[in-house]
Amino acid sequence: MRSAQQFRWIVIGLGLLAVAFGADCHYTRWQRHIRVQGADFNRVRYCVNHQGDTLLIIGRLARETLIGGVPCAASWLHMTAEGQLELFQLACDTTLFNVELPARTWIRRYSPGDRTIVVFPQHRWVQGFLCRGGGGSTGVQTSFDADGQLCHFYAPRDTTIDGIPCAGNVFHSIALYPDGRLKACTAAKTIRLNDVLYRKGRRIIFDQSGRVTDDD
Repeated sequence: MRSAQQFRWIVIGLGLLAVAFGADCHYTRWQRHIRVQGADFNRVRYCVNHQGDTLLIIGRLARETLIGGVPCAASWLHMTAEGQLELFQLACDTTLFNVELPARTWIRRYSPGDRTIVVFPQHRWVQGFLCRGGGGSTGVQTSFDADGQLCHFYAPRDTTIDGIPCAGNVFHSIALYPDGRLKACTAAKTIRLNDVLYRKGRRIIFDQSGRVTDDD
């Protein structure tokens, strides 16, 4: 039952990736026990455009495999026809783009010079902040900027950052500037800032000097 549920979520994820690669993408039938770009897969299918070009390779690795120097777990993996990894799970503790990541972390975007999006296997302290983990490949996301600085996460409990009580749950994200200062959060309780009252549940956005710039 658990594997069937995981498979269903993978299929949902494929649909989201189809959107990312454009509506011109359709999927081939599953092929089993084949080798693609030097890696052995238990099953593989392809996202192909109407011209017949492969846009994305989707499969389940048969064993832990080093792909492009990255240790990928024997799990689901998505990559482009050029071998660019799009979704995969780490086989061991690894540092990618100046970010230390534990084994079993899901990487949902892996592109040099761009934001890296991950799903930790469990709650994890990162650069002084406790980030929510869990949920598998479709779990709660944490993101890092191109320099490896934490820029977006969900806290497992209410937390205070720069004197602001920020809500910690899966519905309200916390955004940071590269230096770790608060960029945006949802107020965990009613607060007053510069004689303005912000009710609990209000989204507050700050500029780099710490002043409120916008709110929803």
